Amino acid sequence: MCSVSHPARSRQLGYSSEDFAGKPVIGIVNTWSDMNTCHGHFPQRVEQIKRGVLEAGGFPVELPAMSLGEIFVKPSTSCTAIFSPWKRKCFCARIRSMARC
Repeated sequence: MCSVSHPARSRQLGYSSEDFAGKPVIGIVNTWSDMNTCHGHFPQRVEQIKRGVLEAGGFPVELPAMSLGEIFVKPSTSCTAIFSPWKRKCFCARIRSMARC
């Protein structure tokens, strides 16, 4: 079921079968959000990366990922530093689950 639905869903998004047939699917993880000021340039950068993937013969797929802006972590980022291995594990698990779909 899964292998049948991916091409069908891609066509629902406006892609034809020729757009992705026989091409490697390249996932681009994007951590941009309005809440993270450090990643403000990511929308433009991701578009450049997508163009490069298309020019190289691949099929780019953007995958959203959660990120916390440093200015919104309270009381401070140093207080949450002890949780950073946990945050990395959650981030990696989310990316792996999206890549499997």
